[in-house]
Formats: sequence, structure tokens, C-alpha cells
Amino acid sequence: MTQPDFREHVLATFSQFREARAAAGALKDEFPDHRSRIGDKDDALDALSLGQETEIDQSLAVVGIGLMSGPNTRGALIWGAVGAIIGALLLLPLTWLVDIEGTSLWVVAVVFIAIGALALSSATFILGAGRQAVKEGETTPEDPTATLRVDADASDADAIIQFLVERGARTARFLTEPVHRPPSDEVEDPRPLADNRDTTHGGGLDADAGFRSEVPQPES
Repeated sequence: MTQPDFREHVLATFSQFREARAAAGALKDEFPDHRSRIGDKDDALDALSLGQETEIDQSLAVVGIGLMSGPNTRGALIWGAVGAIIGALLLLPLTWLVDIEGTSLWVVAVVFIAIGALALSSATFILGAGRQAVKEGETTPEDPTATLRVDADASDADAIIQFLVERGARTARFLTEPVHRPPSDEVEDPRPLADNRDTTHGGGLDADAGFRSEVPQPES
């Protein structure tokens, strides 16, 4: 897609439309010389395309599991490793309690270490993947129309991005060139999550296995 009238800008996304609207209001007071708009179709399609690219870039294909997202992969590797270490340490003392005739003590130790590591890491691998997905906001519903665009050049981009992140932006990017995607008139309009754009989304901790998200949660 080409945009002959393209201008450098900051593009931010929010979980709810009211968050984008509140951030836009605060932005006018802090950066009065910068033009902004919220909920524009082109901006929403740009944000969706960029989000999909980022998700694919961070995903990892795992044999026997399939495609794991970035948060899933990070959580599985970190907590899988933690589980392996703890499991190995828990069963290591059994080396001195079990006597297998004709078997070296070192062999017995390696066997128990392997059993403990595999047993516990199997559980923490799965739990860690789920925990990280919740932590990074993958399970928090996002209104695709809750976008905020701010026309700005490189000199002010970082300050604007920081300002928007502090006001709950899920993502904030400085775009120096058009996003490569199909033309807007060939794509269906992004739909809000509900008819009421100010509805509160998400089911809280009961819906996320008790794990807490680091994505800013709006006040109810």
C-alpha cells in the first residue's frame, strides 16, 4: 500500500477506546502543537498489521507442540529451566538413600537428577508459558479501534511515546514509512469488541488462572 501524503507519526494502541480518548485529551495539554486523531480505520489497520508482524517474528515452532507465541516461549523456557534445576536438586539426595548393587554412585545420581528435572520441568514448562502470556497481556482483550495517532518527527517521538505508555498504551511506535498492507478499501473495517465502546473488557483473575497481567488495567 502506498500513502503519498504520509507523515511521520507515533501510533499507539490501547485496550479500551476510552483509554485512547483520555490519552488524546491529556496529549493536547502536554503537546498542543501536535495534531492527533483516535479510532481512524487506517490507523487501526496499520496497528493490526504491525501487531501481527511482531507476533510472527517472536513466535517459535516447537516439534510436537506447534507454533508458540513470544510470551509463551519466554515463559516456557524460563520456568522450564527453573523447574529442571529445582527438580534435580529435590531428587539428588535420593542418591545416598538408594543402593543399587553393581551401579556406580555417579550413575545413580545422574538418573535421579534426570528424573527430577524432567518431572518438574514438564509442569513448569506449561505453567510458565501460560503465566507469561497473561503477564504480557495476551489474554487481555483489546479493542482494535482504540488507536491514537500523533503527528510528530523524531525529535519529539520518544517523549510522546513515553507519555502515552504512562497513560496505559499497550504499544507505541514511531513510524517513519507507510505500513505495508492491503489498501484500506479492500479490507473490512476493524470492529470494536462490543457495541458500547466504553464497555469494560476482561474477566479478571478468575479468567486467567490466578495469574496477574502487567498490562495496565483501566479503572472500572
